[in-house]
Amino acid sequence: MKKISRLILVVAILLAALSLGSSQSALAIEKQARDQALASAAFIAILDQDGEMMGSGSGTFISADGLILTNFHVVGDPDTGELYHQNGLVGIGVIEDPTEPAIFRFYAQVVVGDPSLDLAVVRVVSYLDGDSLPGNLNLTYLPLGDSETLGFGDDIISIGFPGIGIVDEVVSLTYTEGIVAGFVSEGGTKVWIKTDALTGPGNSGGMVTNDEGEIIGVHTAGSSDPQSAARISLERPINLAYELIRKAQVTEPGQPVTPVKRRTTTTTTTGDAGDAVWGEFTFATDVDSDYNPIGATDTFDSGVSKVYAVYQYEGMEDGQAWSRTWYLDGEAALSQDETWDDGESGNGWLNIYNNGGLPDGAYDLVVWVGGEEVQEGSFTIGQPGSTLPVQPTDEGVWIQGSIVDAATGRGIKGATFVALVPGTTVSDFDANPSEGLFYAVGQADAQGYFQLDQALERGERYSIIIGARGYKRIAKNNLLVEEDSESPLEMTIELQKGR
Repeated sequence: MKKISRLILVVAILLAALSLGSSQSALAIEKQARDQALASAAFIAILDQDGEMMGSGSGTFISADGLILTNFHVVGDPDTGELYHQNGLVGIGVIEDPTEPAIFRFYAQVVVGDPSLDLAVVRVVSYLDGDSLPGNLNLTYLPLGDSETLGFGDDIISIGFPGIGIVDEVVSLTYTEGIVAGFVSEGGTKVWIKTDALTGPGNSGGMVTNDEGEIIGVHTAGSSDPQSAARISLERPINLAYELIRKAQVTEPGQPVTPVKRRTTTTTTTGDAGDAVWGEFTFATDVDSDYNPIGATDTFDSGVSKVYAVYQYEGMEDGQAWSRTWYLDGEAALSQDETWDDGESGNGWLNIYNNGGLPDGAYDLVVWVGGEEVQEGSFTIGQPGSTLPVQPTDEGVWIQGSIVDAATGRGIKGATFVALVPGTTVSDFDANPSEGLFYAVGQADAQGYFQLDQALERGERYSIIIGARGYKRIAKNNLLVEEDSESPLEMTIELQKGR
């Protein structure tokens, strides 16, 4: 992330969009894709049962809300399917400046994995200090490619955090280029991509991209000939991860959840539900304050971001064990075990969501009480049978970065970045200060890092105010967000002390 030298440059960076018109060279397009790929890299700290770091690996952010694709052996033992940390937790470092080490910022948790493929998806669940996450993390992520389009000699890029090249015990980001050297197929399906890109052990779980900046593989293993020093890297094709990513895109509020560690088929569990009786599920797009379904249906259009399951129950006992599993196309996508605390009878709802839209498919919800199945229901979204994950759509331009002291370069905790409602000037706000004039707001954490809580619309103009107690504020009117602005737009903003 480039530093802004003085206040005037804030305007320039806000307007800078790396516009890619027809006059731009192919090299510029490649650079933009490369920069996005570098910013999408995740450093993964492997945690043992006591939460102590026992190793490291790499991963790739594949959604703005914190889904990370990696290897299963980075989070658990592929031979047993057991996770290194009992709750599947790992530490996550993010890239703000690719020339600097990753900055530890989050904990993530395994949500789904397949030991046989050596692939897993983890989700960011909290900040390192335990603080809850904002509604929108706005993380830089990499779009999914199609590994079936690869051919011999195609250019590829490998990005990760290998053990080679360590300086002063700091593992920094490494970027290497190579070509597709071959494939390994089983039953007509490509199960490995062979490349000649230089990698090391810490690269495990890291991205392999095509020249368009799409992730087309996950670095998993390598082999070398000591005599000739020749080395071949083995990458899992991204298409083999599609199913896991689709499952990970099915989310309940209140994660963490029970990680789904293996592909499984539905099994029948017997037990004792006592006097518990659950009514049929009514599926809907929303619920009102009395838990009545809104938009009830069992056939949802593609792109729906949230589905509710509304139900009535009786005969429950507080303290009773109960659980639920959401299935996508017959396979468990999300499971949760809980202790009941909602009383003997009443109405309730469960829901799943994905901000970018839930994957198309056939869904089932099964609820168990005391180990006994008490209710199940089914619905569909879009066209069942689709194997493609949801690709996030461009919703606008997210602004994020750091607000620092101009003299020391240290982050300013509590500094605020405000974008006013379009049509509102700084003078309008000064004359009548009101939160109702805020369009988007971001407040800096202890390190000075901030994120706006809403994307800015392309082609719209916004007045902005940036300030902190004891510092001179920055105030600019009617800054244009270009149609081709990159998103998220990273910046470092320097404030000078004074009034």
